[in-house]
Amino acid sequence: AMQSLRYVGKGKTGRGEMRRVCDQTARCLSILRGTHGAMLASPAKNTAGGGRWRERWSVMWTRDMKVGNMSQQHEEQWSGGGRSEDGRERMRRARGLMGLLGINFLGSKEEKEEKELIERLEDLFKQGKHKEIQEVIEGSKLYKEGNVHVCWRLARAYYNLSEEEKEKDVQKAKVDEAMAIIQQAMENNQEDFAVLKWYGIILNRLSEFQGTSATIKNSYKIRELWEKAAALNPEDATTRYLIGEWSFSVADITFVNRQIASAIFATPPTSSFEEALQHFMHAEKISPGFWSKNQLMIAKCYVKLEKFEDAKLWLARVIERAVANQEDQECQDDAKDLLKKLNKLPK
Repeated sequence: AMQSLRYVGKGKTGRGEMRRVCDQTARCLSILRGTHGAMLASPAKNTAGGGRWRERWSVMWTRDMKVGNMSQQHEEQWSGGGRSEDGRERMRRARGLMGLLGINFLGSKEEKEEKELIERLEDLFKQGKHKEIQEVIEGSKLYKEGNVHVCWRLARAYYNLSEEEKEKDVQKAKVDEAMAIIQQAMENNQEDFAVLKWYGIILNRLSEFQGTSATIKNSYKIRELWEKAAALNPEDATTRYLIGEWSFSVADITFVNRQIASAIFATPPTSSFEEALQHFMHAEKISPGFWSKNQLMIAKCYVKLEKFEDAKLWLARVIERAVANQEDQECQDDAKDLLKKLNKLPK
C-alpha cells in the first residue's frame, strides 16, 4: 500500500487506480490494528534501532486512530464510484489516507497555494518581519480554514512580536494570543512536530508571566512536548536545543525554587549540566553552527563543569561569528564578558 501511495503521490495515476490504492491502504490499517498490541508486547531489543522502530510503529498507530476508524468507514465512503460524492471531497479523503503514511499528494491547487504561502512566510521570517507575517496570515484563506502549518506560524509571529514589546502587559497580551492560536492548532493535529515545539515554547513563556510556581508546575509538560517533537523530527536542531535549555535551567535551579518544586511535585524535575551539554552538543551535531545561542550554552555548561579551557574554545567561536541580528549581538556580548571573567581566573 505504501509503494502504491508513493506512485499516486507522483501524479502518475487516475481515479480508478486511486480507489484501488485506498482499498489497499484500508486493509493495511486493519492489519496494523491487529498486530499493534503484539508488536508493543514483544520483548524489547537491546538496540537503539529496535526502540526507534517500536516508536515509529506507535506513532503510525496513533495517526491511524486519529483518523476515526477509517477502515470501517471505507466501504461506505468509497462505494459511490465517484457519482454519489463530490470529486473535491473524494480527493480530500485520498490525501488524508496518504497523509496518514506521511506521503504528500502533489499537484492539487490547494497544496500549491499552501506551498507558495509558506515559502512567503518563511522568507518574511528570515527578514524578521513578524508584523507582516501576522497580517498576511490573518488575511489568508488557509488560516480561516484552520490550516495547521499556517496556524503555528501565526502563533510564532505573535510570540516574536511579544519579544519586541517593552511594556510587560502588551507582551503578555500577545503571548496570550499566541497560546490561543497554538492550542487550536494542537486540537487539529497533535502529531505535527512544529506545533508541539511551539506549544512548548509559548507555554514556557506564558508560565514566566504567571510566576515561579507556574513555571515549575508546567515544566514536565513542556519537556514532554519537546521530547515528542524531537521524536517526530529528530533532525530539528532547535528542538534539541530547547531540551538542553530545559535541562540547564533545572540543573541550575536555586535552593528556594527547589523547595517550591518539592511542594508541587512528589518527585520534582531533575537534570544535570552533563545532560544539558549532551543535548546542546547533539543539536550542534545535527546542524553545526546553526545558532550562536547554542554555542554559548555549550560554553556555559563547560563553565558549570569547571572545564574552563573547553569553555574558552566555544566562547571564541561565538565571538568570531558574523553578527546577523540583535540576538547574535547579545550572545557575542555575553561571550566576551564571560571570557574576560575566565581569563582572570588563576591558572
